[in-house]
Amino acid sequence: MTHITKKHLRTKANRETSVALLPSRYQKEAERILKVLDLVEQNLKLIEEEIKEALRKNQTYTQTIMSMPGIGMITSLAIMSYMGDCKRFSSAKQAAYYVGLVPRVDISGDSAYYGRIVNRGCHSIRRVIVQAAWSLVRCQHGGKLKEFYERLYSKKGAKKSIIAVSRKMIEVLYSMIRTGTLFDSMPEEVLYRKLAQYGLM
Repeated sequence: MTHITKKHLRTKANRETSVALLPSRYQKEAERILKVLDLVEQNLKLIEEEIKEALRKNQTYTQTIMSMPGIGMITSLAIMSYMGDCKRFSSAKQAAYYVGLVPRVDISGDSAYYGRIVNRGCHSIRRVIVQAAWSLVRCQHGGKLKEFYERLYSKKGAKKSIIAVSRKMIEVLYSMIRTGTLFDSMPEEVLYRKLAQYGLM
């Protein structure tokens, strides 16, 4: 049984072949599990199509935010759902505060001490934007945001630097959404390939 790996379980056909290789005493249970897995995959495909449809209905908005490297369908949907056109935020800083990507400030006399990021804000966006930041800093077209990460990395390490990049991403996204401008380091042909890959063209 140890010769069956994740690779053998990726597609329905491969899973059925793998089940046939199992000893007979395991096959019935494996077949029951496969039926559940098939149902889960069908539901995931339906959800994916619903996400695509929502993004297609807001095509200009979707193209704008997905021009930033690291931003995929799930992150786009989260930003669109929770931040919208960003008109309710008076500034990029306020948008970052809404997401919960600003440091806590302790004031003592004339001094201000900046601590860890505040434990509040929209966790749904914060979680996906941090994941998007990891993708961005590994991307060829990360531009100034990637350079910002590389400058911070040697001083603060990966985790603190990625949080700082996440905040910058929200601030840049705020500006992009308000003005309708694309991310300046993303070549147009790369953006169109990205959108086509997600089935959004």
